[in-house]
Amino acid sequence: MDHCRSRNCGCELEVSLKVLCYHVVMGGFPIVAIGYEVADEALERYQHQHHFAEVEQLLQYVESEISMPISLASLEDSAGLSRMFLCCYVDTHTRVYSCEELMAVTAPPQFTRVKEILGIDGDLKRVFAPRGTIVSCDVNGRTRIWLYLHQRSFGPPSVSALDCTSFAMSTRLLFLSYLAICNTDDHMFNSLLVFSILFSTVWCNSET
Repeated sequence: MDHCRSRNCGCELEVSLKVLCYHVVMGGFPIVAIGYEVADEALERYQHQHHFAEVEQLLQYVESEISMPISLASLEDSAGLSRMFLCCYVDTHTRVYSCEELMAVTAPPQFTRVKEILGIDGDLKRVFAPRGTIVSCDVNGRTRIWLYLHQRSFGPPSVSALDCTSFAMSTRLLFLSYLAICNTDDHMFNSLLVFSILFSTVWCNSET
């Protein structure tokens, strides 16, 4: 899980590529979320201050204050590092979306009150993650969502600062490498290209 942020929002996107029988395979990530990142300690402190025994009670309270459903998502990246998000939108997918597609999804204006209620710092983020736990419940305390999703990522995690334009250029370069594999008989050249694509992980990461 990594992020690419535009002027209006943060969009987190990780693309992993592998080569199998000379076919490039895009690794989609099953979790899509829009929300504010919140520290575990902040949630625990808020629960203690308001005597909420369970996180579901906290979600119920915040939902009643902003008059809309929310979800709590604990999302992991390829390295297994976990981050917590209080979300206005959560969905599951099997393909990688572009930064532009992520930014096309709008967040309800009242969701910004979450920052005031919980004392959250930071901007709204849009996240793709390979795995994580999502919990949500309705006003009566019934569980609306409780999911644990896992998907293996291919290639070692690495981080480089790329904006959306650089991300698109990198993807095109990898595709051109794949075409070169299909159109040359130089086995050494093919092997080098296979090696480079197999261990390529593209991260889209730019600040607002």
